[in-house]
Amino acid sequence: MLLRGPGGTLCWLAPGAVIGRSETAGLRLTDPRVSEMQAYVSLREEGLVLRALKGMLKGRSGRRAEIVLAPGQRIFIARGLALEVLAVHRPISTEPVPHTRPSGQLDPPLLLELRQETVLIHRTGNPTTELTGMSARILCEVARFDAPAPWHWVARELWRGDLDRGLLRQRWDRNNRTLRRKLREVGVREDLIRPDWSGNIELVLGPEDRLIDRS
Repeated sequence: MLLRGPGGTLCWLAPGAVIGRSETAGLRLTDPRVSEMQAYVSLREEGLVLRALKGMLKGRSGRRAEIVLAPGQRIFIARGLALEVLAVHRPISTEPVPHTRPSGQLDPPLLLELRQETVLIHRTGNPTTELTGMSARILCEVARFDAPAPWHWVARELWRGDLDRGLLRQRWDRNNRTLRRKLREVGVREDLIRPDWSGNIELVLGPEDRLIDRS
Protein backbone atom coordinates (compact mmCIF):
# COMPACT_ATOMS: atom_id res chain seq x y z
CA MET A 1 0.00 0.00 0.00
CA LEU A 2 1.29 3.46 -0.90
CA LEU A 3 0.35 6.26 1.48
CA ARG A 4 0.91 9.98 1.43
CA GLY A 5 1.41 11.18 4.98
CA PRO A 6 1.51 14.64 6.57
CA GLY A 7 3.82 16.99 4.72
CA GLY A 8 3.57 14.92 1.53
CA THR A 9 5.75 12.04 2.75
CA LEU A 10 5.30 8.90 0.62
CA CYS A 11 5.52 5.50 2.26
CA TRP A 12 4.97 1.88 1.17
CA LEU A 13 3.44 -0.25 3.92
CA ALA A 14 3.12 -4.05 3.89
CA PRO A 15 0.68 -6.15 5.99
CA GLY A 16 1.71 -5.99 9.62
CA ALA A 17 3.25 -2.51 9.30
CA VAL A 18 2.49 -0.10 12.15
CA ILE A 19 1.65 3.61 12.01
CA GLY A 20 2.56 5.62 15.10
CA ARG A 21 5.22 7.54 17.01
CA SER A 22 7.44 4.50 17.58
CA GLU A 23 10.87 4.66 15.96
CA THR A 24 10.20 1.22 14.48
CA ALA A 25 6.86 2.21 12.91
CA GLY A 26 6.52 1.71 9.17
CA LEU A 27 5.09 5.23 8.99
CA ARG A 28 6.30 7.38 11.85
CA LEU A 29 4.12 10.33 12.92
CA THR A 30 5.50 12.80 15.45
CA ASP A 31 2.18 14.45 16.32
CA PRO A 32 1.81 14.27 20.15
CA ARG A 33 -1.81 13.10 19.78
CA VAL A 34 -0.60 9.93 18.08
CA SER A 35 0.37 6.93 20.24
CA GLU A 36 3.44 4.74 19.84
CA MET A 37 1.29 2.23 17.93
CA GLN A 38 -1.76 4.05 16.58
CA ALA A 39 -2.85 1.73 13.75
CA TYR A 40 -1.60 -1.17 11.67
CA VAL A 41 -2.10 -2.70 8.23
CA SER A 42 -3.83 -6.08 8.15
CA LEU A 43 -4.43 -8.54 5.32
CA ARG A 44 -7.98 -9.87 5.31
CA GLU A 45 -10.09 -11.80 2.83
CA GLU A 46 -11.63 -8.52 1.66
CA GLY A 47 -8.19 -6.99 1.05
CA LEU A 48 -5.88 -4.69 2.97
CA VAL A 49 -7.38 -3.11 6.06
CA LEU A 50 -6.15 -0.32 8.33
CA ARG A 51 -7.10 -1.09 11.92
CA ALA A 52 -6.94 1.28 14.86
CA LEU A 53 -4.97 0.22 17.91
CA LYS A 54 -5.84 3.48 19.70
CA GLY A 55 -8.98 5.54 19.32
CA MET A 56 -10.86 5.37 16.04
CA LEU A 57 -10.19 6.03 12.37
CA LYS A 58 -12.34 8.38 10.33
CA GLY A 59 -13.06 7.90 6.63
CA ARG A 60 -15.89 8.48 4.17
CA SER A 61 -18.28 6.31 6.16
CA GLY A 62 -17.56 7.95 9.52
CA ARG A 63 -15.65 6.66 12.54
CA ARG A 64 -14.55 3.05 12.36
CA ALA A 65 -12.22 0.70 14.23
CA GLU A 66 -11.01 -0.52 10.85
CA ILE A 67 -11.29 0.62 7.24
CA VAL A 68 -10.90 -1.48 4.07
CA LEU A 69 -8.30 0.35 2.00
CA ALA A 70 -8.82 1.64 -1.54
CA PRO A 71 -7.02 4.23 -3.68
CA GLY A 72 -8.27 7.79 -3.26
CA GLN A 73 -9.26 7.48 0.40
CA ARG A 74 -8.39 10.08 3.03
CA ILE A 75 -8.22 8.53 6.48
CA PHE A 76 -8.00 10.72 9.55
CA ILE A 77 -5.83 9.43 12.40
CA ALA A 78 -6.65 12.49 14.53
CA ARG A 79 -8.47 15.75 13.92
CA GLY A 80 -6.75 17.46 11.00
CA LEU A 81 -4.20 14.65 10.61
CA ALA A 82 -4.98 12.68 7.44
CA LEU A 83 -3.35 9.92 5.41
CA GLU A 84 -4.09 9.62 1.69
CA VAL A 85 -4.20 6.16 0.11
CA LEU A 86 -2.54 6.35 -3.32
CA ALA A 87 -2.30 2.66 -4.27
CA VAL A 88 -3.24 -0.73 -2.84
CA HIS A 89 -1.62 -3.97 -3.97
CA ARG A 90 -2.65 -7.26 -2.39
CA PRO A 91 0.40 -9.52 -1.88
CA ILE A 92 0.47 -12.55 -4.18
CA SER A 93 1.51 -15.89 -2.72
CA THR A 94 1.02 -19.58 -3.50
CA GLU A 95 0.87 -20.25 0.23
CA PRO A 96 -2.14 -19.31 2.45
CA VAL A 97 -1.63 -15.33 3.53
CA PRO A 98 -1.70 -15.38 7.38
CA HIS A 99 -3.89 -12.56 8.57
CA THR A 100 -2.32 -10.14 11.00
CA ARG A 101 -4.14 -9.58 14.24
CA PRO A 102 -4.45 -6.48 16.38
CA SER A 103 -2.01 -6.04 19.24
CA GLY A 104 -3.56 -7.33 22.46
CA GLN A 105 -6.43 -9.17 20.72
CA LEU A 106 -7.67 -11.94 22.93
CA ASP A 107 -8.38 -15.49 21.94
CA PRO A 108 -10.58 -16.85 23.48
CA PRO A 109 -13.14 -14.05 24.04
CA LEU A 110 -13.54 -12.04 27.22
CA LEU A 111 -16.11 -12.51 29.94
CA LEU A 112 -16.27 -9.38 32.10
CA GLU A 113 -17.91 -9.78 35.50
CA LEU A 114 -18.79 -6.40 37.03
CA ARG A 115 -18.94 -6.16 40.83
CA GLN A 116 -18.84 -2.37 41.34
CA GLU A 117 -15.58 -2.23 43.32
CA THR A 118 -13.98 -5.07 41.37
CA VAL A 119 -14.09 -6.47 37.83
CA LEU A 120 -13.24 -10.10 37.13
CA ILE A 121 -11.83 -10.83 33.67
CA HIS A 122 -12.32 -14.46 32.62
CA ARG A 123 -10.57 -16.07 29.64
CA THR A 124 -10.64 -19.80 28.88
CA GLY A 125 -7.22 -21.30 29.45
CA ASN A 126 -6.04 -18.27 31.44
CA PRO A 127 -6.26 -17.47 35.15
CA THR A 128 -9.01 -15.07 36.17
CA THR A 129 -7.73 -11.50 36.46
CA GLU A 130 -9.14 -9.01 38.96
CA LEU A 131 -9.26 -5.23 38.57
CA THR A 132 -9.85 -3.23 41.73
CA GLY A 133 -10.19 0.35 42.90
CA MET A 134 -10.82 3.24 40.53
CA SER A 135 -9.84 1.19 37.47
CA ALA A 136 -12.69 -1.23 38.20
CA ARG A 137 -15.13 1.59 38.93
CA ILE A 138 -14.35 3.34 35.63
CA LEU A 139 -14.92 0.14 33.66
CA CYS A 140 -18.19 -0.55 35.51
CA GLU A 141 -19.60 2.95 35.01
CA VAL A 142 -18.70 3.11 31.32
CA ALA A 143 -20.25 -0.35 30.76
CA ARG A 144 -23.52 0.66 32.43
CA PHE A 145 -24.12 3.55 30.07
CA ASP A 146 -24.37 0.88 27.33
CA ALA A 147 -23.71 3.52 24.65
CA PRO A 148 -21.17 6.26 23.92
CA ALA A 149 -21.50 8.85 26.70
CA PRO A 150 -19.76 12.16 27.46
CA TRP A 151 -16.68 11.52 29.58
CA HIS A 152 -17.81 14.04 32.21
CA TRP A 153 -21.08 12.16 32.76
CA VAL A 154 -19.08 9.09 33.73
CA ALA A 155 -16.59 11.14 35.74
CA ARG A 156 -19.39 12.78 37.76
CA GLU A 157 -20.60 9.32 38.77
CA LEU A 158 -17.12 8.56 40.11
CA TRP A 159 -16.37 11.89 41.83
CA ARG A 160 -19.60 13.30 43.22
CA GLY A 161 -18.20 16.48 44.82
CA ASP A 162 -18.51 19.93 43.30
CA LEU A 163 -15.24 19.63 41.40
CA ASP A 164 -13.96 22.17 38.91
CA ARG A 165 -14.18 20.72 35.40
CA GLY A 166 -10.42 21.14 34.92
CA LEU A 167 -9.66 19.14 38.08
CA LEU A 168 -12.25 16.56 37.09
CA ARG A 169 -10.51 16.14 33.73
CA GLN A 170 -7.13 15.71 35.41
CA ARG A 171 -8.48 12.93 37.64
CA TRP A 172 -10.23 11.30 34.69
CA ASP A 173 -7.13 11.29 32.48
CA ARG A 174 -4.81 10.10 35.26
CA ASN A 175 -7.03 7.21 36.27
CA ASN A 176 -7.71 6.19 32.68
CA ARG A 177 -3.97 5.97 32.06
CA THR A 178 -3.75 3.68 35.07
CA LEU A 179 -6.61 1.54 33.74
CA ARG A 180 -4.96 1.19 30.31
CA ARG A 181 -1.67 0.21 31.96
CA LYS A 182 -3.38 -2.46 34.09
CA LEU A 183 -5.19 -3.88 31.06
CA ARG A 184 -1.93 -4.01 29.13
CA GLU A 185 -0.15 -5.77 32.00
CA VAL A 186 -2.72 -8.58 32.08
CA GLY A 187 -2.81 -8.99 28.29
CA VAL A 188 -6.13 -7.27 27.61
CA ARG A 189 -6.33 -4.72 24.79
CA GLU A 190 -5.98 -1.16 26.03
CA ASP A 191 -8.83 0.13 23.88
CA LEU A 192 -11.43 -1.92 25.75
CA ILE A 193 -12.62 1.53 26.83
CA ARG A 194 -12.30 3.87 23.87
CA PRO A 195 -12.81 7.64 23.46
CA ASP A 196 -14.07 9.21 20.26
CA TRP A 197 -13.34 12.64 18.81
CA SER A 198 -16.51 14.16 20.24
CA GLY A 199 -15.76 13.87 23.95
CA ASN A 200 -17.57 10.54 24.38
CA ILE A 201 -16.35 7.29 25.91
CA GLU A 202 -17.60 3.74 25.37
CA LEU A 203 -16.93 0.09 26.16
CA VAL A 204 -15.91 -1.74 22.97
CA LEU A 205 -16.57 -5.50 23.09
CA GLY A 206 -15.76 -8.04 20.42
CA PRO A 207 -18.55 -10.08 18.80
CA GLU A 208 -17.99 -12.99 21.21
CA ASP A 209 -17.16 -10.99 24.35
CA ARG A 210 -19.73 -11.07 27.16
CA LEU A 211 -20.63 -8.85 30.08
CA ILE A 212 -22.26 -9.84 33.38
CA ASP A 213 -23.29 -7.13 35.86
CA ARG A 214 -23.48 -8.56 39.40
CA SER A 215 -23.46 -5.28 41.32
